[in-house]
Amino acid sequence: MKFLNEKTLDNIKKDIIFVIARTAKEVEMQGKKIYNGVLGTLRDEDGNLFIHDSFYKIFNAVEDSLKASYATAIDGGEQFKNAIKQWVFQKNEFLKISEVVATPGGSGALSASLDKTLYEGESVIIPDIFWGPYEIMINSKKLKAVKYSCFTESGFSLEPLKEAIKNVMEKQNNIVLIVNDPAHNPTGFSMGKALWEELISFANSVAQNGKTVTIINDIAYIDYSENFEKSREYMQAFKNINDNVLVLFAFSGSKTLTAYGMRIGAVVVYANKQEDINAVHALLTHVARATWSNANNGAINAIIRLLENEALFKKDLLKATSLLAERRNIFITEANRVGLKFYPNNEGFFVTLVGIADNQKLYEYLIRKNVFVVPQMKGIRVAICSLNKQQCLELPKIIQDTIREIENEK
Repeated sequence: MKFLNEKTLDNIKKDIIFVIARTAKEVEMQGKKIYNGVLGTLRDEDGNLFIHDSFYKIFNAVEDSLKASYATAIDGGEQFKNAIKQWVFQKNEFLKISEVVATPGGSGALSASLDKTLYEGESVIIPDIFWGPYEIMINSKKLKAVKYSCFTESGFSLEPLKEAIKNVMEKQNNIVLIVNDPAHNPTGFSMGKALWEELISFANSVAQNGKTVTIINDIAYIDYSENFEKSREYMQAFKNINDNVLVLFAFSGSKTLTAYGMRIGAVVVYANKQEDINAVHALLTHVARATWSNANNGAINAIIRLLENEALFKKDLLKATSLLAERRNIFITEANRVGLKFYPNNEGFFVTLVGIADNQKLYEYLIRKNVFVVPQMKGIRVAICSLNKQQCLELPKIIQDTIREIENEK
């Protein structure tokens, strides 16, 4: 293409998730029964978007003049920043020295976090089971993705990540890794405090003598942990970071608020030294101004008002997490009954099935049965957030029967 940089074209990767979702919708519009386990959008038992009423009542009450206005500051302003810190960290007071920049959704927070943290051609470390847009973002920054196996035969392990960090550190001084936790997309696994303490201890051991470690903690699904009060306990591990470790929290208003199209989120910056926090905040504010300018001011103001009364909003979240827990228990119980294998799962929007030799073939066979899921390199992601309880009961057997069909063809 004569209008574009040819090297840029080489890095373009198709996001298949929305392509599959569109196909599913087209089939559904033909009046056919489908199983739509594609998008990470929470739906009720009738297939409608699950909406947090407490948020939308407040958003609808925000004055039109505020919805139409630019935000008071590029980073969202003091009231917004304080509200986000209070919500994200809850009782972890030590983290509230952090700084915040408002972003267009969790994706904006992740994308901004990858800006200027490394030099062109350097590597970002991610697990080999991951949310596809990570790699799209990494490539768009002219960086490379280095992947490690987060699950071994005995379950989840940090050892492959430690090896990846050591290997990358031989080639570059600054290490950047993305850790999507709690409620990892796509497996639904949560590490917990002990594993986080192990990771921080290792990060401290290598972040010495001119080397640094930046941990991007993608917390998109943190508010769908099955126990809200315990969901932030792992953050206590960050008390122990040394001066060469930086933590960037990527918060998603899309997920927390059920406001997917509103595009509001935040990146929260934490380090030991205030001067480091301020420097990174200044950089991210610059990135914001150069990229999207302002975040959604109506959403900013609604968040400020909403979080003045957390208790009401937490009731909405409890309804959602209870529904997800029911669906997960149904799906996993039935998967175990029929012998369908899946990766360790604790909470969140998804279950990921252990792959077969040809995941693409399995995906294609499932489409013939009007089952829409997301194929991955090492498995099949099922969005239980968008399936009702009856579908969660039926789907494991359909998938397991399809796997047997493929195996019998050999």
